[in-house]
Amino acid sequence: MDAEFQPLVCTDRVTATIIGRSFMTSNIGATVTGFHCHTYGKLIVRDRAAPILVSHIQRANYKSAPQDLVSGVTNKDGNVVGVLMHALLDRNSSVIESITETLDISAKELADIRRANAKLTLEIKGEVGISTSIRAQSRTPEKLKQARILLVTATGSGSGKTFIVTGVAGALRKQGFNVGVVKVGGDIRDLVPALYLIKEPIRDYSSIKIGESGWTPFREALEEASRNHDFVIIEGAMNAFTGLFNEKAVRPTSTAEVALALNVPTILVVASDKEGLEGAVVNALSYANLMRNLGIRVKGIIFNRARESYLAEDMRAFVRRAFANIGVEMLGMVPRIELEGRGMIPEVEIRYEEFGAKAIETIEKSVDVKRLASQAEPLGRESGDYERLLEKFKQVVTTKSEVSGKEGCTA
Repeated sequence: MDAEFQPLVCTDRVTATIIGRSFMTSNIGATVTGFHCHTYGKLIVRDRAAPILVSHIQRANYKSAPQDLVSGVTNKDGNVVGVLMHALLDRNSSVIESITETLDISAKELADIRRANAKLTLEIKGEVGISTSIRAQSRTPEKLKQARILLVTATGSGSGKTFIVTGVAGALRKQGFNVGVVKVGGDIRDLVPALYLIKEPIRDYSSIKIGESGWTPFREALEEASRNHDFVIIEGAMNAFTGLFNEKAVRPTSTAEVALALNVPTILVVASDKEGLEGAVVNALSYANLMRNLGIRVKGIIFNRARESYLAEDMRAFVRRAFANIGVEMLGMVPRIELEGRGMIPEVEIRYEEFGAKAIETIEKSVDVKRLASQAEPLGRESGDYERLLEKFKQVVTTKSEVSGKEGCTA
C-alpha cells in the first residue's frame, strides 16, 4: 500500500464515512462504526493509493480534538485494502454486502462460511495465546450464572498493571474461565496484550467512561461484560486516585471512584524497582490503608519487579504478615522480567506472543492465582458518594500532612 503511518494516539469508539470504492466499500456516503486503538494513528495516503474511509474522532493525543482522519485506503484497482478501524466486519452489514457482491457469494455460501468460521473460532479460542499449544481446560458451568469481577489498580502509572492483568487473564483462561477484560478510561491499548492472549475482540463495554475519557458508563459496561463472560478483570487507569481532583469533569473521574461505586474487590499492584521492596512495602501499606479508610475494598496486593534476592520465603512470610494485620492478602511477588524487542508496554511496539507467554509463565510461578480468583465477586448494587469520597480524601491528606508538619517541627 502506498501509505505511511505517523504518531497520533487515537483510542476512540468512532463512526466513519465511506468515501471511496473498493471490494469492501461500494456504498459511498454510508456510515460505519468501529474502534481506533493506535499509537501511530495518522495515515498519510500517497499517489498510488486512494482513501476509502474517513473516521470522525473526538479525542487525539489524550485531549479533546474533534477531527476527521483517513482510516482506510485502497490500491488503484480497489482489490487490496488497508483499514485502521477495528471490528469493521463485525459491526457493519454494508461492508459484508460489498464483499459478497464483489465475490458473487450467494446467501447459502455466506451461511456456510459463517458456520465454518464459528467452528474455527471455537478451535482458535480453545488455545491460550498464539501457537503455544496450551489448551484451555474444560470447565463445568457454575451454578451461579453471575460473572465474578475483580478490579486491578496501582500506586502509580508504570507499575506493571498491564503485565499483571495479561498474565492473570491468561492463567484464568487456561483454567477454563471465559475471561473478559475492561479498561477504566479510554486508553484501550493497555488491553491489547490480554485480548490478544485470550482471543477476545474490543467491545463497546471494553472502556469505562471517567470524566471525558472512555466510552461506556461503568454500570452498563460491567453488566454487559458479565453477560458475555464468567470472570471479568477491570484494569484501572494510572494510579487509583489520578483524576480525583478534577472537579470540573462529570464524575467519576478516577479509578478509586469506580472501585467505590461498583463496590468490587480490588487488587493493588506496587512496583518495587525504583524504591526497593522496603520502600514499596511502606508505600503500599499507606496506600492500602488510605483506600480502605475511604471505603474501597482492597483485598489483595501484588509486588511487581522485585529483586530475586528479596524473594526468599522468610521475606515473603514477613510481608504477608504485615499486610494481614490490615486485612489485605499478599498474593505474590513478581520478579523483574526482561524481554527482547522494542519494549514491554503497549505504548511501544511489543512482541505480543512473547509478552503474553512470559506474562502467563511469570504469574503462574509468582502469584497465587487460585487465591486471587477467590477474591472476585459478582456485580452488586451500586454504592458510594463521589463528593463524600473527595472530601474525605482531602480531609485525610490534610490531617496527615498537618500531623507530619508538627512532628517535623518538634524534631
